[in-house]
Order: sequence, then structure tokens, then C-alpha cells
Amino acid sequence: MMPEYINFNCGSCGKRLRVAATLSETTGRCPGCKASVTIDYESIKRQSELPKTNPIAIVRSTVDDQMLGALYKLLTPPELKILNVTSMTGIQRKTLEDWGMRMYGLGKNVASEIDTIKFDGRLVILEDGSRWEVHSSDSYVADGWMSGDRVVVIDNEMFRLDDSEKVGVDEGDD
Repeated sequence: MMPEYINFNCGSCGKRLRVAATLSETTGRCPGCKASVTIDYESIKRQSELPKTNPIAIVRSTVDDQMLGALYKLLTPPELKILNVTSMTGIQRKTLEDWGMRMYGLGKNVASEIDTIKFDGRLVILEDGSRWEVHSSDSYVADGWMSGDRVVVIDNEMFRLDDSEKVGVDEGDD
């Protein structure tokens, strides 16, 4: 049985159209873009029975997957769990990713493990071979650190990643 109205989208501009079923098997003009549209109830019915795919949702899903992948690269598993990243909205994930990239882009960043600490904490040598002179006011802090501790240097501050303890540093000569 044919319905009273036929609902379909214009093939040119996508505008949602609704016409009387009595106009089936005729041709008209889309009020949105003025393109010629053929009103064919049987064809429209077959199309409506196809699974619905929303291209915007597909793109959004792909972008969300890419953001999630970037966050998995930026954060450690404990951080991902604490922040409950998988339950975040897309905008929350994007904000976190942007913040992480902004922090990464501030100055010179070095992430490595400590190889050696010398001179009562005044010199830290990392496994990548870089040498960092610790500011004299912070050397007592660095002296308590150990080989194998993971650190990151951001804008002349060295942070021990286990507890975010930090010291002021300057890159030393090789």
C-alpha cells in the first residue's frame, strides 16, 4: 500500500523533500537547488530499506579514532586510566591532545633515563648522552635521584616522571 506522502532527499543538494504520493512516477524541481528530480515511489522505497550510513558520522568516528590513537601515544597507560580517556567526548579528547602537543612544543624537550649523577647532584648525564648542569640551588634534589629514573627536560627544567620532582638545568658541553 502506498503511503499518503513520499519522503526523500534531492540527489543534487541533499535537501529533504516531501511530496504527495499521487505525484509518484513524475518529475519536478527541487525547491532548494532547482535540479530536476524524479519521484519514483518504488525506487525511494528500495533506498529507504538500505542500511543508513551517515558520512558525517563516519568522518567523525575516523577523526575520534585518530585522536584516541594520538592520546595513546602521548599518555602512559596509568594516565589513560586515571583520565578515563575512552569515556571523554570528542571535544575533550581534542582539547587534551592540543594541550599535550602545546606542552611538547614549548622549547627543547628531552625525555630519557638517567645514566649517571655526578658531583653531588650538580651534573646529570642521561642515557642519550646529553649532559645537564643542575642549578646549585637544586643540586640536593638531583643528588637523591637514581640511575634509571625517567626524566624529561622542558624549558630548562628537568622533571623526574615518577613524582614530577623538578630541578633547574642548563645543557652542558659534551
